[in-house]
Amino acid sequence: MKRIFQLLVLCLLSQGTNSFAQKQTPSSTPTPSSQDEVVVINTSLIQFDATVTDKNGKAVKDLTADDFEVFENNNRQTITNLSFVDIQPGFRPGQPLTAKEGEGNVPIVPGGLMPTQVRRTIALVVDDLGLSFGSTVWAKRALGKFVDEQIQTGDLVAIIRTSSGVGALQQFTTDRRLLHAAIDRIRYNAHGTGAFSPIEPTLSEYESNVVDRTGPSRVVRQVAGVKEERENMRDAEDTRDSFFTAGTLGAVNFVMRGMGQIPGRKAVILISDGFKLFGRTGLNTRVQESLQQLTDTANRSGVIIYSMDARGLDVPMLTAEDNTIGLTTGQVDMRLEERRLDFFDTQQSLRYIAAQTGGFSIINQNDLSKGIERILDDQKGYYLIGYQPHDDIFDIEKRRFNKLTVKVTRPGLHIRYRSGFFGMTDAEAKPRPRNAVQQLISALTSPFTVKDIDLRLTALFAGDAASGSFMRSLIYIKASDLKFTEEKEGWYKSEFDISVLTFGDNGEVVDQMNRKQTVRARADYLKALNDNGLVAQVTLPIQKPGAYQMRVALRDSETGRMGSASQYIEVPNLKKKNLTLSGIVLERVDAKKEGQIEDTKTLELKLQRDAAMRRFRAGQTVRFGLSVYNAKSDKESRKSNLLIQYKIFRDNKEIFASQPKPLNDQVEAARVIDASQGFALGGKMQQGDYLLEVIVTDSLAKGSRAVATQWTDFEIVP
Repeated sequence: MKRIFQLLVLCLLSQGTNSFAQKQTPSSTPTPSSQDEVVVINTSLIQFDATVTDKNGKAVKDLTADDFEVFENNNRQTITNLSFVDIQPGFRPGQPLTAKEGEGNVPIVPGGLMPTQVRRTIALVVDDLGLSFGSTVWAKRALGKFVDEQIQTGDLVAIIRTSSGVGALQQFTTDRRLLHAAIDRIRYNAHGTGAFSPIEPTLSEYESNVVDRTGPSRVVRQVAGVKEERENMRDAEDTRDSFFTAGTLGAVNFVMRGMGQIPGRKAVILISDGFKLFGRTGLNTRVQESLQQLTDTANRSGVIIYSMDARGLDVPMLTAEDNTIGLTTGQVDMRLEERRLDFFDTQQSLRYIAAQTGGFSIINQNDLSKGIERILDDQKGYYLIGYQPHDDIFDIEKRRFNKLTVKVTRPGLHIRYRSGFFGMTDAEAKPRPRNAVQQLISALTSPFTVKDIDLRLTALFAGDAASGSFMRSLIYIKASDLKFTEEKEGWYKSEFDISVLTFGDNGEVVDQMNRKQTVRARADYLKALNDNGLVAQVTLPIQKPGAYQMRVALRDSETGRMGSASQYIEVPNLKKKNLTLSGIVLERVDAKKEGQIEDTKTLELKLQRDAAMRRFRAGQTVRFGLSVYNAKSDKESRKSNLLIQYKIFRDNKEIFASQPKPLNDQVEAARVIDASQGFALGGKMQQGDYLLEVIVTDSLAKGSRAVATQWTDFEIVP
């Protein structure tokens, strides 16, 4: 796969023809407050969170330190600090993913959250290693409703499958499109454990009940064989279940380690058909180690685990997968009893894993959406409880798991809390990245945008059915944020590392680039460079249509300052002949120079800068450009008949809509039709993020093939 990388040095200044009436739409985004660390484990303080509810499940907020008793390894501790954290104020309902029916499909502009803006962090972990087909359907439906209706401002969300780990489209985000792409990837795993293991007769059972039932010695020998085979089958099932359980716990543990860098209290919602923590001989060693490690990771990362039984209200009985040929009625009843016990054990495992971290489980409830709603309600507030630990719990020779027990003395209340932690400090458990490579990886995988260096990313789809599709990405770098060191003969030099990762909708890396870049400029040129910045261009051929995400991170070699950005992009299948639009390119238009001829290089540099930054000032004139694919043509005139319209949105509300107008007055049909149109930004437009949606209608096509939409966001700056 051939990738093209080009760094363009911009030294041009361009000023920012239809205009629209500006409607005043004040921003309603609340100003969030910062949150304290939730779980702290060091030599001077042990701090953890706890939830206290009344008999109706409502949070109790007026308790004092005298209402709690804390025990560490059965030793009473003196509470040194206690506070209630209420994260509910400032919340407002999330906007729906699309506008109302008839208004078009209008995506929400995904605004990146800063760490101080995060109210809740929620990871929905789908245990598709063992989900049955029916559970998979119900889980996807509940997740879709959660994304569309239950996400709120300040929520950072990820949807993760245990079978595939954490891919880029499954990382923590505020972008509902990424979350829906992750939901679409959830599939029934025919090789998993399923809701129940199918009933099958052993060979001895089949021979005893079908082949030969004669002779007392034969019967005795067969009964012994049946028992031995059943024991072997149960041992094999326990071994298999332990591997799947360890895999599930390991996936959850991996997710929580990634949540450690996110501030505030966090929740993991595990959606599963359950798994076995205990075999016939007790808790499996492999499972026990995984469970203790998971509990410690959850506690240090400030994560509460909630669990949901995706099977809902179920009654274990015979299914179409069961084979009872060769089994007596008594043997079938015995197998059903084993199934009922296994069903109970798998539900107990979901209860147990949640209880270890202060969460609860949703069991025997068919409406999974209601279960998620109950969990979200539980995230509205919690107590922070702290005490001073004894030195021996951090003894490097012991490293034991320290058990916590917390009681609330006021009658009629219920408390949920964390079960304990390993005897090591947070500094020992969470080493920070040290070298440049680790810092770049951390910036690439972080759910937050790093803004020490101003970085802007614009990824554009283009191509055609003949030459194929490609993604052209423009990366704007604010040169004044880089460190330029003086060299000989009036030269200045800056060096930086830049890393680019492109992920497919399955979470796998499609392409990656790591490059050390050096920029040199003379003193008289450096000011223009600082004023206008740099643009890196990456062109990547795309072999398959689908959802992609590009992430870019940059590190200044001299100062270690970082910058990062990411963008989601959908690449359509042009071979389906549906009306399709390329990505939208934005540029400023200088009315005074519009009739003047500029050299090709000047125009290209100007376009690259504007397209990469997408930042304009109120009162400027902006022009958008895009390509139209697969337009129909009239059989006689061999011309297309296209209408183009654009809309402007602010805070997901429409503030202007142009009238549809012919695209170049029935242009002659071609494989690719270029379109552009200008509009004036209102002089009183408020600073902030806006959305431009372009709608093209093909009057010669029918149904869903008649309309295509594309959108991009832009920013109004001072």
